[in-house]
Amino acid sequence: MNLRIGYFAHWFQPAYKLADFLQEQGIPAEKIDYSRKNYLEKYDVVLIEQNGFNDYVENDELYIRDWIRRGGILLFMHQDYCRWAPYFLPEEVGYTQLIHRPYDIHMIFGKGIIQPTLWEDSNHVLHCLMRSKCGRLYTSSSFNNGRSWETARKTDIPNNNSGVDCVKTEDGRVWLVSNPTDTDERSPLTLSVSDDNGLTFKEAAVLEDKPGGEFSYPAIIADGDRLYITYTYQREKIAFAEVSLN
Repeated sequence: MNLRIGYFAHWFQPAYKLADFLQEQGIPAEKIDYSRKNYLEKYDVVLIEQNGFNDYVENDELYIRDWIRRGGILLFMHQDYCRWAPYFLPEEVGYTQLIHRPYDIHMIFGKGIIQPTLWEDSNHVLHCLMRSKCGRLYTSSSFNNGRSWETARKTDIPNNNSGVDCVKTEDGRVWLVSNPTDTDERSPLTLSVSDDNGLTFKEAAVLEDKPGGEFSYPAIIADGDRLYITYTYQREKIAFAEVSLN
């Protein structure tokens, strides 16, 4: 299948973009011309790199929303330059809400916070934990299904600018996979559990622990009495772990 790929350009983007990489591989990707009527109809996939987001929200949201509803695929890409800012893409993308910048990050030093992982509590309040360059995970909550978020605040959970993921199980506990260290190494990789809706976490298992190792970018899901976890192993392979809750 030959996908027709377009990308939103912006005046402030890195010199080398994903679209450039695709073209080097012989995969056509062309800059979208907003001056044309129905300018998305010729594309199956649209790429939005970091600051191309501005064009996404500044150009005809209703039309873009309808294009997604009819099967168009919209990919948000991230590149590590300038300042980070987390965004949420809600389940109803293409229908009611599009995308949200959840909170003021002006008091967060360095590049900022990124890559939120979320869960919903029994009162239908959304919570998230976020990777940061501030030495600790940050958290925020939404009381209106993600339409607005509290100002992000620092937790006591160590984070050395590494990705995390969490899941809530049927018994209400929240499970977190992370690298809880103050060193630059992404080791150890641990599984922690919270019995108080994410206010505090305690270590439940050490998945990997090797000096100089990298065990990172975890993903976790729950199914019944099992947790399933994947993560990068030394940036060479993808590792898998299954944890019984019994």
